[in-house]
Amino acid sequence: MDSARAGLIAFSSYVDPLARGWYAAPHLQRIASVLERVECGELKRVIIAVPPRHWKSSLASEKFAAWWLGRHPRGSIIVASYALSLAEKFSKSVRETIQSERFRRLAVKADSKSKPSQSCVTQGSGAGCSVGSFDIKIKRDSNSADDWMLETGYRTSFRAVGTGGGISGTGADILILDDVSDPNKIASPTETQATWNWYKNVIRTRLEASGAIVIVNNRVGVNDLTGYLLDAERNDSADPPQDWEYVEIPASNPDGSYLWEARFGKEYYEKLQLDATLWRVQYMQHPTVAEGTEIKREWFEFVPALPDGAREQCRVIDTAWTLKKSEKQDPDYTASIGSCVANGWLYLLDPFKARLELPEVIAWIKARKLASPWVRFGMAKAAGEAISRQFLQREAIPTDELESETVDLRVRLSTFLYWARNGKVKLVGEKAKWEQFLAEATAFPGGKHDDLLATCAGLTQMHSLTVERPTPRVPQRSPWAGIIND
Repeated sequence: MDSARAGLIAFSSYVDPLARGWYAAPHLQRIASVLERVECGELKRVIIAVPPRHWKSSLASEKFAAWWLGRHPRGSIIVASYALSLAEKFSKSVRETIQSERFRRLAVKADSKSKPSQSCVTQGSGAGCSVGSFDIKIKRDSNSADDWMLETGYRTSFRAVGTGGGISGTGADILILDDVSDPNKIASPTETQATWNWYKNVIRTRLEASGAIVIVNNRVGVNDLTGYLLDAERNDSADPPQDWEYVEIPASNPDGSYLWEARFGKEYYEKLQLDATLWRVQYMQHPTVAEGTEIKREWFEFVPALPDGAREQCRVIDTAWTLKKSEKQDPDYTASIGSCVANGWLYLLDPFKARLELPEVIAWIKARKLASPWVRFGMAKAAGEAISRQFLQREAIPTDELESETVDLRVRLSTFLYWARNGKVKLVGEKAKWEQFLAEATAFPGGKHDDLLATCAGLTQMHSLTVERPTPRVPQRSPWAGIIND
């Protein structure tokens, strides 16, 4: 019993003896070692990325939560998931574990000769808890599935919440965020931004000053919560990327075997790979899909130069005239691509993307115009563009006004996607110079940036390109028409 009090795997095997063999899995032992570092205060911010159905929730949200409360009877935990019903399921499991006969046998009374397990952490509302006695009971009148308290607790001991839900009046020593990004909403920028705002403004504010955050999930896209937290450009929270320890556990091992063949078998993993995107993102934890989802790398042909006699005709500039809405005070990206239509092909030229302040943007545009005065420049109608046009007019640089950025990018890109899908777009120059563009294109629509890709919508508009439609078939008049009726 001492080993069950001291270690998470031993505890899990003890309170759930029928699953003892499964808890010996190497990946679960690895997860447990990380969670034990959280319990002893060594680790404050951790993200654990594990494939679906590999018992990450059973170990982190259920067994770890019960074990931690046994060692910190005055502490408090909040567990969140994208569905409240799932978080409540974890809550009920933790309650059942604490109320089980096997858990009660772990209790060490104050007057007992048995030595309670040592706990090297003292944090938050659990202050003063230096030993893990496991002598805990749930209050008789604490019956709610989403909020309950131990007899030793203060206000609450365990709170379950769904992504987006409110948590006022509740604090926590441990936040366990278990799959808080809904895979069905990951393609929506509005939904993913809402999840990020909820993390920053709601659940993160519930953490005690010395508390810890455990995120356990499988990746669902570049815009999931993990994607925001590990991205220095988007993470404007109190937990910058360098604070996080990222533990990545892919489904495929380096030796060619699979993560949990003992349970699932080899064929299970091989069938999952039929869906390349699902396998790469949720099972291998690589949300950036190299070959592309809606836009494929294979659509684009690389050519060393424009055809003889052809030259750049149009250039679209996706400008950043305002600072980001954060304290970082750095401008967003300015992006630009040139183009030429020749022999029925759309050639893209000289991609450019950089963080520039307004004077630098104007200087860059002026230099391009002086170098190629025949090139038409275009900008999408957007907030701040009126100011930019005034500056360019002073420099005698006219610009075409393109479709507003308020129109959904997928709609604006429809013509470009048609041309690309049919192999009618060529990229001029070495592959390396187009890597940023291809990264944006293949991540669309779930990528974190689309500045270069957005310029392509304007280029097709400037060239008056269209989606070719089949010529309507004119019904032929039968030679017998009118004769039979007569």
